[in-house]
Amino acid sequence: MYENLPFLQGGGQLGALMLNTDWSTTTVGSPDCWPESLRSAVAISLNSGFPIAIYWGYDFTLLYNDAWSAIPGQKHPWALGKPGAQVWPELWEGLQPEFESVLQDGQSYRRPDAPLYMHRFGYTEECYFDYTLSPIVAADGSVGGVFNAVIETSYKVINDRRNSVRNAFLAQAHTSATIESACEKIKVIFDQSLMDIPGYGLFIQDGQDSTAIKAILSGGLTETQLLEISKLIEDKASLEVQTGNRLDNLATNMVNPIVSYWPEPVEEAFITPISAGEASIKGYLVLLASARKRIDEDYLTFFTAIAANTGTVLNNAASAELSVAYQNELQRNAQLASELTYNEERLRKMVMAAYFPLMILEGEDFLVSIANKPLAELWNKSLNEVTGRLLLDILPELKDQAFPELLRSVYSSGLPNRQDEVEVYFLTPEGRELKYVSYSYDPLFDPNGRVNAIVVSANDITAVVKTRQLLEESHEEQQALNEEVTASNEELIASNEELAAANEELAAANEELAVTNEELSETQEQLHHTLGKLGLSEQRFRNLIREATIGIILLSGPELTVQIVNKAYGDLIGRNTDELLGKSLFDIIPEAAGAFRKVIEPVMTTGRPVSLYDQYYFVNKDDTRIEGYLNLTYQPYRETDGEVTGVLVLCQDVTAQVRDQQLLEAGERRFQFMLNSIPQQVWTALPDGKLNYVNQVVAADFGRSAEEIIGQGWEAFVHPDDLPASILGWQEALESGKEYLAEFRLRFADGAYLWHLTRAVPFVEDGNITVWLGTNTNIELQKQNEQRKDEFLSIASHELKTPLTGIKAFNQLMKRHDPSRIGVYVEKSGENIQRLEKLINDLLDVTKINAGKLTYDLKPFDFSGMLADSVESVQLTSSTHQIILEKPDQLEYNGDRLRLEQVVTNFLTNAVKYSPDANQVQINCWVEEGGVFVSVRDFGIGIQDQHIQRLFDRYYRIDNTSMRFEGLGLGLFISAEILKRHMGTFWIESEPGEGSTFYFRLPLVQNEPVEVIKKSAQYYSDTHITISKSTTGDWLEVDWTGFQNVDSVKSGGMRMLELVKTTGAHKILNDNTNVVGSWSEASDWAGEVWFPMMEQAGLKYFAWVHSPSVFSKLSAEKSVDVKQGDTEVRFFSDAKVARDWLEHLAD
Repeated sequence: MYENLPFLQGGGQLGALMLNTDWSTTTVGSPDCWPESLRSAVAISLNSGFPIAIYWGYDFTLLYNDAWSAIPGQKHPWALGKPGAQVWPELWEGLQPEFESVLQDGQSYRRPDAPLYMHRFGYTEECYFDYTLSPIVAADGSVGGVFNAVIETSYKVINDRRNSVRNAFLAQAHTSATIESACEKIKVIFDQSLMDIPGYGLFIQDGQDSTAIKAILSGGLTETQLLEISKLIEDKASLEVQTGNRLDNLATNMVNPIVSYWPEPVEEAFITPISAGEASIKGYLVLLASARKRIDEDYLTFFTAIAANTGTVLNNAASAELSVAYQNELQRNAQLASELTYNEERLRKMVMAAYFPLMILEGEDFLVSIANKPLAELWNKSLNEVTGRLLLDILPELKDQAFPELLRSVYSSGLPNRQDEVEVYFLTPEGRELKYVSYSYDPLFDPNGRVNAIVVSANDITAVVKTRQLLEESHEEQQALNEEVTASNEELIASNEELAAANEELAAANEELAVTNEELSETQEQLHHTLGKLGLSEQRFRNLIREATIGIILLSGPELTVQIVNKAYGDLIGRNTDELLGKSLFDIIPEAAGAFRKVIEPVMTTGRPVSLYDQYYFVNKDDTRIEGYLNLTYQPYRETDGEVTGVLVLCQDVTAQVRDQQLLEAGERRFQFMLNSIPQQVWTALPDGKLNYVNQVVAADFGRSAEEIIGQGWEAFVHPDDLPASILGWQEALESGKEYLAEFRLRFADGAYLWHLTRAVPFVEDGNITVWLGTNTNIELQKQNEQRKDEFLSIASHELKTPLTGIKAFNQLMKRHDPSRIGVYVEKSGENIQRLEKLINDLLDVTKINAGKLTYDLKPFDFSGMLADSVESVQLTSSTHQIILEKPDQLEYNGDRLRLEQVVTNFLTNAVKYSPDANQVQINCWVEEGGVFVSVRDFGIGIQDQHIQRLFDRYYRIDNTSMRFEGLGLGLFISAEILKRHMGTFWIESEPGEGSTFYFRLPLVQNEPVEVIKKSAQYYSDTHITISKSTTGDWLEVDWTGFQNVDSVKSGGMRMLELVKTTGAHKILNDNTNVVGSWSEASDWAGEVWFPMMEQAGLKYFAWVHSPSVFSKLSAEKSVDVKQGDTEVRFFSDAKVARDWLEHLAD
């Protein structure tokens, strides 16, 4: 219909609708007559992905785009071209003033998360929107319509509210010791959640009759409605209620429809069973749905969570009621007495430490139980004259004043009373003295909710009030004198006129002239007298300001010219009064203008006073910076006609108090920082033992927020087997006030339980415990070592006893049998002696290794000859296996021949030992890449992956389910240490059921140099690694080549760090496909040092392609297990798959 109008082109569905709408029937008129401002607004909205509506003309005819079309729901597309009042009859009464203000005044509005109750899906719905209303302005400045940009925030607002309900339940999960208290807390939460749960019923099954139920908790329901709901539940129960059942059409099906919170009747409800644990409560929870929200997936999720949370609170309370009832009874009296003493002492200290007058009155006869020094000084009394006496005995003059009756009112009502600038009269030796105070009466309640004391705080403001009164009186007096001067001047003018007339008639009026002269003289005397009084009043006003101890300055006019200023103010900014008078204040201290001009000018324009507290200021004087904190009062200065002509500023220096507070807060922050910096779990608890702080280490270890951990307490994380003893020990410590020591297992975020040593000490002040400070030290490794030690001692005792038993047996046989067999027995005894000798030598070597005293004799020797000797030695003791030595290269090596022979021998004996069903062991030696390689291969049982990395640990032995092997588990540990001493490395390749190959490599040159092949800003290559910027993506391609050890890994890692920084890449493809050997010694360095450095440089994603080597693969995974930081690491077996992952990651 309007295809020739460019501004209506495009715009999706709404663009098409606008083109086919007959606009001539609307107040907007035909589009070809639309003003340019409307055309531009429509074009903007149709081409925007943001929800936009336009309300045009006096009736606010509605136009909108596709993004906005979801907002009116079922009213779309009917709403297009309709007046706003017709589209939104349910909202227009509230919206119309805003729209008309925009149209008439050009006023813009922004309403974040504004509640709007829309009728768009057949019922009144609770909705929230973040919207703006802006004028659409024509070229001539007129406003033709309203531009409405809007985002619906219903989901965010409602779900935030629902999450707060869930959090409230979580906070109460472990806080109830009885079912009754749990029900009370559940009721409080439900009663505060009526927008989402306008009614609820908690029904418990009768223990005798599982089909009978009774309501124990309800809200938003009448008794009759509760009975109807009960009947519905019984019907549901007979059908074996499952989580997620809904009750629909309640308004139709119920005789007494439910109306709660919202004016419309409730239509839907959710019913679900609750049960848990040994202390279970079985029953059903009914949750009414909001009349203004229909149950959808989000609502069901919310209801399901609330039902689960309700069951948790109830069942935890039931469990607690059973387990702690007896214990609570024993502790009750002692705990109450301790808490009372502690609270009373803490209250007394707080009162005595207050810098303002403060006291506590007990009983309705107002006994002063606690009072501080400022209060006694206010009354001109000593503390001894005040404490322990009745208020009206101390100050009988108060009986005829209002204060006793006000105190009685606080006692009877339980409501606080606060008043400012109240007159109070005190009797002094000099007579009756008037003071002005601001006071506050706050009730204290006993456990039964009755008022048993009143906290009275006061502030003596007499000086401030009198200063202000004198200023006001002086100002009024000055104004009166000004009026007298004006009147006198007028009289003088009149007299002069009369004198002139008299001179013209001089001859005829000599007597009148004399009279006039007398009147003139009197008028002049009055003028002089009035001027004198004016000067005296001005001087009194200035003297008052000059002598004030707080800074005072009077500023006038738009330039804020200094009219009056005292020395106290000048001292605050490092100036004398002569430097300030008559000048614009911010010409003298321009550096203060930014902070204070914006405060002063509104006082002058609005006439409303302003007060600021603890306000920071600074000014410059020569080369000195003067700074501090002020309490400021800005008072408008008015003339007699009420006109504000200036601002009177009162400045009280509070720098010392503010800095003391800052030091206190800084100390608290430093203490928190210190506790969070300690690399172990640190916590504090209240005197009653309740946890009230945990440091960040605790939160990180448990994978929970500090608030969750504090709410749950340690009990939720201690191993169930350790919990009873730990609770008992903690209770004993709380009762005795002595140090608490315990060992128990704590559950970490990954579900693993680790042993910890817990120590807590009480902090005692004035004989009372104020806080418990505790630490949890991880002793898991110590526990494991203890277990290994015990296992080792058991093994060692067995292994050492076995050859001794054999020797003893053969000696007995030699005594009993034919001498011709002595040779055989001697040979067998000798074998047992050799076995015993080996065990003892292994133990001695371990001892030397631990002490750093294992000696090495490094010198050149025939390496291939050493291998041959080792093979021959082991072959002599093995009749079941043929040990095949592939012809090694002739090689001279610089090292300890005997120690390296010990390594080879150990590898060979293990190969024989762990391949009992095989008959062959292969040993090979070759030189490659600057090192000598040795491999020992067996065809035995093989080794599982979980055992491979631990084989070289001290005392570690593999126990096969079908056989056990002798030895102390020290051989490979000793071999590993010998190889490390020679700068060598080792690794294993194994396949369970097929055998294992043990490798080691010894460098032919110590500190092998890295040969750099090519290096640039985006490329690096050496003998171990190649790094390049990908040509198809924004990542680095890294290819490791050949044998890798600790040094080569660290060198390559630092090269990668350099290129991440220079190229800005935040993704890496780390390809280990061509890696030979293992770099397990670098695992911890990679995870704990290198990954954090890379993350700081910008690394976000790390694709790791495994080496074919099992040992290398396990080492890589170990480095990720100990990795610190948030870099995402994924392992791949195919480099192409790894590249695909990197390519599809969003930047």
